[in-house]
Amino acid sequence: MLFLSGCSLIGNDVATMWTNQPDFAAYVELFNTSQKHYKIEIAYRAVPAQSLTAENKVPDLVVGDRVSSVNIVGKFSPLDQILGNGEIDTSLFYKGLLSTGRYEGRQYLLPVSFDLPVVLFQPKSAPPDKQTVLALDQILSASKEFNKKSTDSFTVMGFSPLWSPEFLFSIAQLLGADFHQTSRGNLAWDDQKLQKAIEEMRAWVKEIDGGTQEESTFRDKYLYDPVYKLLDSGRILYYYTTLTKYFDIPEEKRKSIQFRWLAEQSRIPVVENVLYAGVPSRSRNKAAAHAFLEWFFKPQTQSQLLAATRYERMKTFGIAGGFSALSVVDERDFPQFYPSLLARIPSESSMLYPKSLPNDWSDLKANVIIPWMEQEVLSGSGGQRLEDKLKAWRLQKPLP
Repeated sequence: MLFLSGCSLIGNDVATMWTNQPDFAAYVELFNTSQKHYKIEIAYRAVPAQSLTAENKVPDLVVGDRVSSVNIVGKFSPLDQILGNGEIDTSLFYKGLLSTGRYEGRQYLLPVSFDLPVVLFQPKSAPPDKQTVLALDQILSASKEFNKKSTDSFTVMGFSPLWSPEFLFSIAQLLGADFHQTSRGNLAWDDQKLQKAIEEMRAWVKEIDGGTQEESTFRDKYLYDPVYKLLDSGRILYYYTTLTKYFDIPEEKRKSIQFRWLAEQSRIPVVENVLYAGVPSRSRNKAAAHAFLEWFFKPQTQSQLLAATRYERMKTFGIAGGFSALSVVDERDFPQFYPSLLARIPSESSMLYPKSLPNDWSDLKANVIIPWMEQEVLSGSGGQRLEDKLKAWRLQKPLP
């Protein structure tokens, strides 16, 4: 899908949107044809949050992640005007998700969509149908029973926390690591609970998967096939991913795979890359930007967007690659378009919502936090502290 680059109207009838989400090209096109008062033009920005601080230009509307940081959110206008006129019904949002767009008691950003972690498996390995989640101890217990070893190495392995480093982070959050941004913009976490999560994953690899060498040998020998082949062949029992990536698997291959939400004490962690929409404070065309938001956050609009996505055979899942931030849309419409979600939509109270994080969180997580966690599980305790690792990375990081 190409981003729109032009528009026939000029002046205050036209608003510019910065986004890195290709789906919004189709959404904007539908908005532009649905009424005659306003037009939206899209300009691609790889990381809209960074562009807001690095460029002199200012858009009228931003759709992207990383914008809820205290370093960035102040560049947006409070949305009191459009929330107060009743055109956007805030009661339709997941309350916990909506609160992540609040700053100093006011709503600056509206969540658009979000992703959740899932555990994949073969239907014959499925837990009871009414069970919609898999907890850590269930995965561990089933993996232990599933594991088979020849004289010198494993021939099948249920699951390893090291197959997907993202799994390590999800478990850390579920066990209370609580990565978040302080009011001064610094990254903070509960180090004691983070260490507990590391210790549990280290014990798993040692006691269930035979240690890091055994796990590495199995991974190198077998884990080169696509996940659906590994599951279908019975080589592995479980695989961790996210719902969005699950729907990236070709539909004919996906039919042989089921999933449950990853959870601990029935809480499912929302992936931190929540997508937000906001209007910069220096926007010159707030009326057009507000009109788009009022249109987009109507449940009937999002129903139409889901239908259009399926009709045009777009590969993207859901609303901009995730669940809608409007709970009514997820509960009513998603099972119609995605039958595997029938009776599987999580309740609002079952989700663990992310807190505000620094605007360079994606880089921090990918380049420092997850590699550090992986190394701690592999090598045992006594390595460099995460705090020291972060400081060293920031000193070496080139200036933008």
